[in-house]
Amino acid sequence: LGSLTAAILAFSVASAADFDSAAGATNQLGIELYRQLATADENLCLSPYSIQSALAMTFAGADGETGQEMARVLHYPAEGDAVHASFAALQRSLEETAKNTIKVAERSKKLGGPSESITLAIANRLFAQTGYDFRETFRALTTKYYAAPFEPLDFRKDAESARQHINNWVAGQTRDRIRDLIPPKGLDATTRLI
Repeated sequence: LGSLTAAILAFSVASAADFDSAAGATNQLGIELYRQLATADENLCLSPYSIQSALAMTFAGADGETGQEMARVLHYPAEGDAVHASFAALQRSLEETAKNTIKVAERSKKLGGPSESITLAIANRLFAQTGYDFRETFRALTTKYYAAPFEPLDFRKDAESARQHINNWVAGQTRDRIRDLIPPKGLDATTRLI
């Protein structure tokens, strides 16, 4: 029994360490964004995790000086798969935490307390120009670490139809809480990836 407990504890510590760099980068970026965007007169709500996750996928396609600059600005301590593996571990941890709140809410309800669990939905997808030659390594990495498959759309022929398709997908993923993410004329024939 002692060996099993030690093995579980070691796995938990290793799992926590896996997402530390992604969590730290997300927190740092969130604080910086808040400082830039907050005003004394208005409320501000933003999701540093959503922003950082989208930028991490973009970082997956960056090379050379662009990749180095993104790593610096986004607070990524490492290059390559380590950053992306950390984001995958963070997503798994967030999803597991949300699942665990169901049990907590059930126990709380029995004792007369709050009975709402955390609702968390993470959905990633890359909408790509049909026929555009994205590197297979980039496509594989975003699918592996971010569960973000490529969906081909033709921005060149009909950017408005592509915009509506993406907005409908986003609305479906967010239970209609986010509608019209991409505004009219937000895409055009030069768009290659959303």
